[in-house]
Amino acid sequence: MNDTQNTELEPEVIDLINAGKKIDAIKMLRELRNIGLKESKDIVDHYIDEAPDADRTVGEVESTHGGIKRSGSSNKVIFMAIAVFIVFMIYKQFS
Repeated sequence: MNDTQNTELEPEVIDLINAGKKIDAIKMLRELRNIGLKESKDIVDHYIDEAPDADRTVGEVESTHGGIKRSGSSNKVIFMAIAVFIVFMIYKQFS
């Protein structure tokens, strides 16, 4: 591991990583440090691997309801199921 990876990341880059914008974080790091693509990617990946919540996939939004963690994709499924139920109930009301 080189010395660049040992230095602390810039706050703007960390904000992008936390927002799930890994590619934008890599681009910004390249611009700020004037380094190559591979080195920038390695630094961002290293930061993600060493982050306290490293078990979470970058870009995956999790919500907690009643102590149950759900990813963004499972929230979409639940939303669609509720929408279908509502449409069914409205249909049943008027038929």
